Amino acid sequence: MLKIKSILVSLLAVAALASCSDNGETTPGGGDEKSYDAAYMSISLSVPKASRTRAGSTETGALESETKINEVYLILFDENQKVVKDKDASTYYSILNSSHLSADGTSPLEPFKVSFATKYLLVIANPGEKMKAHIATKVVENATYTDINTVFSVAEDITADDNLYLIEEVARTTGPNAGYTMINAGEFDDSDPSSANHKWKDDCLLDVSGSIIDASKYKTEAEAKADAVKNRAQLQIERLSAKMAVTLKGAAGVDIEVLPAGAKFAFAKWTIDYVNSQFFPFAKKTKLTSSHTGTEYKTNFYTVDPNFASPNHRTSIILNQIEDYEPKVKWYDANEENVTDEKVKKVAYSTENTMAAADQKLGGATRLVLKANYVPSGYTMGQDWYQSSLNGVYTNYETLIKLQEAYGIAKALDEDKRDAAQKALVISCEAFKTKLDGIYSAISAIADFAALTQTDLDNLGITNGGEIAKGTGVRWFQKSLNYYYYEVRHDNGALGHMEYGKYGVVRNNYYTLRLTKVNGAGTPWYPEVEEPEEEIDKEGAYLHFEINVAPWISWATDFEI
Repeated sequence: MLKIKSILVSLLAVAALASCSDNGETTPGGGDEKSYDAAYMSISLSVPKASRTRAGSTETGALESETKINEVYLILFDENQKVVKDKDASTYYSILNSSHLSADGTSPLEPFKVSFATKYLLVIANPGEKMKAHIATKVVENATYTDINTVFSVAEDITADDNLYLIEEVARTTGPNAGYTMINAGEFDDSDPSSANHKWKDDCLLDVSGSIIDASKYKTEAEAKADAVKNRAQLQIERLSAKMAVTLKGAAGVDIEVLPAGAKFAFAKWTIDYVNSQFFPFAKKTKLTSSHTGTEYKTNFYTVDPNFASPNHRTSIILNQIEDYEPKVKWYDANEENVTDEKVKKVAYSTENTMAAADQKLGGATRLVLKANYVPSGYTMGQDWYQSSLNGVYTNYETLIKLQEAYGIAKALDEDKRDAAQKALVISCEAFKTKLDGIYSAISAIADFAALTQTDLDNLGITNGGEIAKGTGVRWFQKSLNYYYYEVRHDNGALGHMEYGKYGVVRNNYYTLRLTKVNGAGTPWYPEVEEPEEEIDKEGAYLHFEINVAPWISWATDFEI
């Protein structure tokens, strides 16, 4: 089962009385009514522990670190969804931190004052710095829920070593401020007799009016507060982040199918790219057609994020950077298929990134990038090998010497005697040498491409030669290094072409991606999207995974690359 925080909210609204002697009603504790001019709220936090694994989307138990609440922001609204506060409060939001919470973080030490006009509640737990600034700016006098639930973002930082600064706004895994940002999960309304009319409500506010207790009917405030605790309103909150894990089919990936026959593949690492930097505090949800099994959620869902549709579907999508021919990324390990203990699984977190059906394009979708070793049949794993190409058709060369032999044959011909492939090969090989000349003086001292040796290249002491050779026409798979990418699949039951909800990363969903098949070589450089407006669903898609996504909703999906 998805381990979601459930916040049990007790409200105590206390009506002000003109005079207790004017009212002859008795209190539950006996004696006359008392005149109180305050209202109180009390909350307690519970964490479901169970886990489920079923077909379709399921629910997977979360780790303690993923459910721990260190700080809670409480925002109250009246019947018109306008913010309200206690008359003595200085802000329209209240903060509960560790000093206000019990040792285990599950309940506050004391109730706190609220407005008499309170009807709705919004809870934001463990907010990041940008979310805190958003709350401070937006939650002000006369603000409405609509005013507050607007876009906030994290600015791109091209000096950062990787994209963790984006993800840490919603998922901080280490440090003194570790925690996962959470907010009301919203409500799926299935009250209509017809399932066709069942849907997620547009907002996420919890109606707490049914949990209000009139303190004037109690002898003391203490008795009223105690009774309020018994009349809790239950609130479910969920994480703004998504969770991902990559699993290899078979022990150490031994059962991964590798094509063409005889080729070899050895997985190395993976990372997350094309990360969204824009957020809604609460993202409007829609129900998917795929089945869901679980107890915390009635159904799975897809969401609408700030850059959901054209023309803004690529706005604020942050790409990983290349510096000195090396990708600036955080690399993650894959899991063995037999690892089922969530506490030892290797995982990563991501921000939400969703798309309208027609806007599921390569340039706007969050993707995985994998690096691995791959060699064609008969080649030695770990060796340098090369490719040339013409119109998308690639020719493999087992060694630099083999490439030079083909180059020598083409070079020896008069230019008008060379066929198209030979012309392209000569141009590419000479461009390869020219580019290296401009970077390495040791290479520029060598007469020409034909005189270059593998030892010359090895002595450069570089690790990403394919990145350096990019653009020359020669693909240099240094030490057999290959890169692959895969657009994250959300709804693995969506089989139609560009079907709504098919791709994307959704908050509080857990994507387990099992690599099952490799269709050939990747690229020797960190992959870029050459045609960002191309549809993801295209013939010959680069990767394919089998996905298991969790509500945490979970999906399990096989994929191939």
